[in-house]
Amino acid sequence: MTTPQSPAAAAYIASVQALRASSASLLIFAEQDQNDPDQLRELERQRQNAYLNWSNSVYFLKTLPVADMAAAMDQIETELGYQ
Repeated sequence: MTTPQSPAAAAYIASVQALRASSASLLIFAEQDQNDPDQLRELERQRQNAYLNWSNSVYFLKTLPVADMAAAMDQIETELGYQ
């Protein structure tokens, strides 16, 4: 039987994945030594949004009751490969 996914865990997992993707995009941009300020600004905007979403999801996790937080953390660790 599959445990239903915690909304807090789902939000955190999605935000971590977006933050990782944003980091990868900036790294690729830097490695290619591109000189496109508009693209760089867009990548920075995406990074700021990803960070804000991650920060909000962390706050959401912190507001959960301990048992719910523990269940969410188990899901996060499993899905993101921290275990």
